Amino acid sequence: ASAALAESVGSAAVFVLNKNPKAIVRGIEISANHLKSVKDGYVHATARPIHLGKTIQLWEVRIEDDQKQLISICKLTTYTRIKE
Repeated sequence: ASAALAESVGSAAVFVLNKNPKAIVRGIEISANHLKSVKDGYVHATARPIHLGKTIQLWEVRIEDDQKQLISICKLTTYTRIKE
């Protein structure tokens, strides 16, 4: 579930930063290190860009619990193209 959350948050961040309704964003690679499990409460994901190229973007996505403890850290590579 953490990797799916990371891909969703990272892909949404690319789309928001691109500001082009014709942009098509795809996740092309993801790696995740799961450090802790969560049994109840909420998790919060924050995507930060490492590289913002025209077509390839690299993101670090940190997933934390309500106490700000790191649950998972993910690296996501996305591909963006503009639909013609």
